[in-house]
Formats: sequence, C-alpha cells, structure tokens
Amino acid sequence: MLRKYLIAGKSQKGFTLLELVIALAIGVVISGVLGGALYQILAASNSSSNNIMAIRQVQNAGYYISQDVQQSKPENINVTVQDDVIFSIIWDEVLFTGEIVKEGNKAVYRYDSGNLYRDYYVTENMPYNTEVGEYIFTYDKTSLIAQYIDADISLVKGSTVILNISATVDGWKPGTAERTYKIETRVS
Repeated sequence: MLRKYLIAGKSQKGFTLLELVIALAIGVVISGVLGGALYQILAASNSSSNNIMAIRQVQNAGYYISQDVQQSKPENINVTVQDDVIFSIIWDEVLFTGEIVKEGNKAVYRYDSGNLYRDYYVTENMPYNTEVGEYIFTYDKTSLIAQYIDADISLVKGSTVILNISATVDGWKPGTAERTYKIETRVS
C-alpha cells in the first residue's frame, strides 16, 4: 500500500520552490533592464526638449534684437544698463504720404526674472528735418520676447554690433544654449 502512495506522489505535476525562486530572479533582472532602458529614454527625451527650448528662446531674442539694430544707426543704440533695462534702440522711417514725414520707433529691452521684454514706443508724422533727440515717443505695446534668458545679455556697439545671449531651461535634465550675433547696422 505504501508503494501505491509513492507512485501516486511521483505523478503529481507542479513547480518546486527552487524553480519558483529562479523564475522570480530572472523576472527581477528583466524588469531592472527594462526600467533602466525606460529611464534612459525619458532622460534623453527631456534633455533634448530642454535644449531645443533653450535654443528657440535664444533665437527669438536674437531675431527681434537683430531686426531693431539693423534698422537703427549705431549712435541711436543706447547700451546703458539701468534698473531692469538692458538697452534701447531708436530708428526712424521716412514716409511719403503727400508730404515727406518721419515716423520714429524705439524699442526698450528689459530683463525681469528670466524673461526678456520689448517695450515699443512710436512717434507719428513728424517733419522730415526732425532730429532723433527731438522725438516725443508714445508707448505702443509690450511683448514677451523670450523666456529662460540668463541675466548676462550683452550688446557691444561698434561698426558691427555684437550681441551675446544665453538661456538655461531648468528641469530634470536642464538644457542650455548660447549664441553670439554679429549685426550690421544700416548705413547712415
């Protein structure tokens, strides 16, 4: 009779404790490898996104400042840093509306907590012989030009205006960008 029970015990199917421990260990190793790969993918994606955002912010700032500098004369670029104002740029346009008149434009760039703003002022229909020093500007609008900008923006006047600007996007994987622009002003 004992033999009957021994034979019956061998025919039962199932896993031993050793087999279960080995399967669990293999599962943990595979999960660790997949988790590490997922972390690397997410880190690369986040780093890439922050770098692209930083580059785009520097490009936005460079675009607006370059446009204003190209329209001005070197003597009408004021690089004096006061409070939160970094520099201002003045230019004029000649309009032919029955008579020749000028329209004055002024862009004031200011920095506030990582944001670069452009305050725009305008004058309208001045006599053609009006000098820049006689312009009376009226506020028109403020635009947010770029975010994440670092405070060390510099604009150096000369025959060619040199603009250095950098941005840092903080986060899990920060991104940075820095550009130097060489901008030619219009001929006086």
